[in-house]
Amino acid sequence: MEKELTVGQNLKRKREENKMPLEHIWEVTRITIPNLQALERDEFQRLPGEFFTRGFLRNYAKVVNLDPNEVIAAYRCQTGASGKQALGESSTPPPSISFWKNVRNHLLDFVSTIMGATPTFSLNKAILPPKH
Repeated sequence: MEKELTVGQNLKRKREENKMPLEHIWEVTRITIPNLQALERDEFQRLPGEFFTRGFLRNYAKVVNLDPNEVIAAYRCQTGASGKQALGESSTPPPSISFWKNVRNHLLDFVSTIMGATPTFSLNKAILPPKH
């Protein structure tokens, strides 16, 4: 990679050197054309997130015969992105306890219904006609 060029410029330059249209990169990687264009323009904020951006860069680099580790390192230097998320540290807070209680309650309702526990409605009133 050339040091004076940005990550996106390096990717685009290498792709053009190899005479590859952007559509070829899409066919091999299945990264959408708008995302590929965002990579080449260094518009990383347009991409779905840090994890995906690194994956896109890695796959793109492989197709155009660049070292993926060098591309990722250059990306981190260029953007100031840290490797924290690569180690599994999330930037979003964990779901609240009430969320997990709600999930648990719905799961218990589902399991008990499947196993034939007392239904939450009366079968007599819901299905059978009234007795005369």
